[in-house]
Amino acid sequence: SQPEFMDYRSLTHVFENLAAYTGATLTLTSGCAATSGACEPERVRGIAATRDLFPALGVSPIRGRNFKGDEGRAGREPVLIVSHAFWQNRFGGSPDLLGKVLTLNGVSRRVIGILPRDVTLARADVFIPIYINPDSLAGRATNYLSGVARLKANVTIDQAQRELDALTRATAAKYPNVYPASM
Repeated sequence: SQPEFMDYRSLTHVFENLAAYTGATLTLTSGCAATSGACEPERVRGIAATRDLFPALGVSPIRGRNFKGDEGRAGREPVLIVSHAFWQNRFGGSPDLLGKVLTLNGVSRRVIGILPRDVTLARADVFIPIYINPDSLAGRATNYLSGVARLKANVTIDQAQRELDALTRATAAKYPNVYPASM
């Protein structure tokens, strides 16, 4: 859940990067053809992710940039990053894709990055940013996010596991109505 992610982000000290993501089925409705921009609606596999997803995976776009700041927050310019396969298969590897606008689920999003060939996370075609606002966290029991983290240098997996176990116990004690007693 969003509150759990924020707990992991603020109450742990073993991670260099910590990211949350969730799958998203999106419909591409414009920005398809290199010339006219028109296309038939097409379902594409997407991932909505916090800004630290690619740094946590040790990945940088081969063109463009990663998500930054509070992209994904209401009022910010909608952006996206595309997979290498999507760039090649849908746009023929056109170098002009960066900066172009694609419409996904009715939202016009500017392409800011293209991922390396070997990044195939959940076979997603596109990645859009999500912003988790720490001031509006509700739904501790609404678990829909997956997480990925990169350990800090000199932190062992055992050290990280002990810290996460302690946080899990403390969270279960603090919210007994949300978490089962077996935690």
